[in-house]
Amino acid sequence: MKQPSAPNVLTTDTLKNPSMAGVLEAVVGPWGAVLINLALVVSVVGAFLSWTLLAAEVPHVAGKDGTMPKFFGRESERGVPSTSLLITNLLVQAFLVIALFAQSTYQALFYIASAAILVPYIFSGAFAAKLALTGESYQSGERRSGPLFAGVLATIYGLWLVYAAGPAYLFMCAILYAPGIIFYVWARRESSQRVFHPVEAVIAAALVAVAILAVYEMWTGAVSAL
Repeated sequence: MKQPSAPNVLTTDTLKNPSMAGVLEAVVGPWGAVLINLALVVSVVGAFLSWTLLAAEVPHVAGKDGTMPKFFGRESERGVPSTSLLITNLLVQAFLVIALFAQSTYQALFYIASAAILVPYIFSGAFAAKLALTGESYQSGERRSGPLFAGVLATIYGLWLVYAAGPAYLFMCAILYAPGIIFYVWARRESSQRVFHPVEAVIAAALVAVAILAVYEMWTGAVSAL
């Protein structure tokens, strides 16, 4: 007597990326996989476009208000931040090429960048708390307890995220932060302002020293992002 064939069982070994396409195909047919794949393409293209614009917008705005060198604020005839777009995309392509030829570099850069973004989050929360305390952006009599609580909570949460990420990643983030000092000095000189106050000079020197040490430790293998 012929035994009935066992039903196809979906496992992580048989499913291809995106796995949801295989699941929906098994439920409703081939059109389910087509639908998921089309949606994935739209999602990836949208994310690529948004992150490209975001990466260019930050130095563009900073260049216009004097925080970054003025050339970042240049725009084309149609108002496109052409210089900022060109520089940020060249940097992205450079990192992709490095990740292509160096084993595990992409994952290492991903971990370091994830930790690097946490530090601006901390300062953003602390600055929001500072504004609530001083009342600089509030009208007289306006309640500031809510924004103050939110700023303090965001700062504490950011500190906890940095702690959870581990000191090794924060240590390696200095490699990304240190080159920013060049652009900061450039921008300050363009606006004829004092480059560093004594405390700022000490912090900048310490950041450069930590970055050099981090490069050495990563080169010798004493510290790894993986």
